[in-house]
Amino acid sequence: MRAIIFDLDDTLYDPMQPFNQAYQKHLPQMAATVSVNQFYLKSRAISDALFEKQQLGQIDINEVRKIRIIEAAKAFGYEVTEDLAMAFQDTYAYYQGHLTLLEGYAAFFKKCQEQGIFLGVITNGPGDLQRKKLHSLQLDQYIPEKYWLISGEVDLMKPQREIFEYYQKVHQLDRAIYVGDSFENDVVGANQVNWPVYWFNHRQRQKPANHATFKYQEVSHLAELLTALQQKLGI
Repeated sequence: MRAIIFDLDDTLYDPMQPFNQAYQKHLPQMAATVSVNQFYLKSRAISDALFEKQQLGQIDINEVRKIRIIEAAKAFGYEVTEDLAMAFQDTYAYYQGHLTLLEGYAAFFKKCQEQGIFLGVITNGPGDLQRKKLHSLQLDQYIPEKYWLISGEVDLMKPQREIFEYYQKVHQLDRAIYVGDSFENDVVGANQVNWPVYWFNHRQRQKPANHATFKYQEVSHLAELLTALQQKLGI
């Protein structure tokens, strides 16, 4: 089993950096009392809850982007107008075009290349946005574009087993190790096709009530993750 597939957002890079740029610029009063981590996690939870409707075309992505900021702010007792929410999104999107891999991945990917280990990506999201991020990370120097799978381009999404089965079939993989930060999307999804999965829980999210029914290894730091992967692969 010498194949590793990665999630993108909050797994390969830190979305908190561009998010914090927008937060400090557009919501400085709130930023003084609510940590960026709290606000990010709340907005992410709202966005995740709307993702299936967005994928099915029941709600526009720009509406999701507005709602997640407005409702996240409301949860902490702050009012945000639609115009301010979109200004926040515009700044966030700008800095999403200037991303860097988490430190440690580049050296790990090079070692995998030398060892002939298959590397890939499966990510939820719209094709144009996710490709913009992947190109910003210059990921193609380690993982060719033909090994990137974006949910919005195939009308499948994590945690559906079909998106993992689709990837297996296209790339003729028996099994692969999967790495992601979302229990609901990554751990649950990979379990459906019996892939070993590492839950990269560096945000210290709570385990769901039914977590014991799934097989996974939890890691909290990138160094811990990369060490575990190297031991698993014997490299």
